[in-house]
Amino acid sequence: MHWLHGTGGLPVTDTGRRLTEHSYWEGNNSNHYVYATHDGSAASTLDRWVRDPTGPDTIANHIFWDVLVSRYVQKPRGASVVEIGSAPGRNLVGFYRRFGYSPFGIEYTSSGVETNRELFRRHGLDPEAVIHADLFDKDQLRDCRERFDIVYSGGLIEHFEDPRVAVQRHVDLLAPSGILIITIPNLQGLNWLLCRISCPDRLPIHNLAIMNRARWLALFEGMGLTQLYSGYYGVMDLGLIDFNTSKLGNRFLQATRVANKFLRRLPEFLRVETRWVSPYLIYVGKKV
Repeated sequence: MHWLHGTGGLPVTDTGRRLTEHSYWEGNNSNHYVYATHDGSAASTLDRWVRDPTGPDTIANHIFWDVLVSRYVQKPRGASVVEIGSAPGRNLVGFYRRFGYSPFGIEYTSSGVETNRELFRRHGLDPEAVIHADLFDKDQLRDCRERFDIVYSGGLIEHFEDPRVAVQRHVDLLAPSGILIITIPNLQGLNWLLCRISCPDRLPIHNLAIMNRARWLALFEGMGLTQLYSGYYGVMDLGLIDFNTSKLGNRFLQATRVANKFLRRLPEFLRVETRWVSPYLIYVGKKV
């Protein structure tokens, strides 16, 4: 461990110890792209994401795309976005379709790269824009330094014992005046309880300590960023909990999806976004 200049006095490791093995993500990216259609037949999730790349109609997705990203992301000609841990690529397709950004992905599993490239092909995007690389391989990503107008990751940095080093690598790839967007799941309060009941094996692979507003903000201090927005978002979205292990659980999940369609129509002042129920945390910052 060493002290990185300008990190607000907090220790930053060289690579950050991962809380997951490479094999976990390799298997996750290769085994979970099949869903059951309404008539019970099997279909590729990729087919579904071609039609609906930005995900289900939940209040969390609405706030992410239509409120927060739309508020802070401009539409400059020729601008680029990179997602770190990009598989399957649906968020990148969202940035392309909604804002016109040229999408790039950095993905360190072979199965994830293959899935991301296939989704790009189906949307008429360049599959070679998906880079097969480890975020911490500075030699492999040398040409990417300060290259991108938006650097984004979702559900990535909470899988590290020391997430600040991962944040620093995000910032390294960000062009001057570029926008950093990082989201993680919030596994506190009700979400922790439901996860403990439905998929307790998932809890140890998440850094639960950073899912606290003060500690979350501390991750970005001294990184050369101006904070634009930070906090919990969404009212409730049980899609981040693994209820697909049983028919009853899956029906419960589908019921919450229907409820979300009503929740997203609530006036903003009635949305209670807190550590106890909100499904996600987000940071949006601008590189100085």
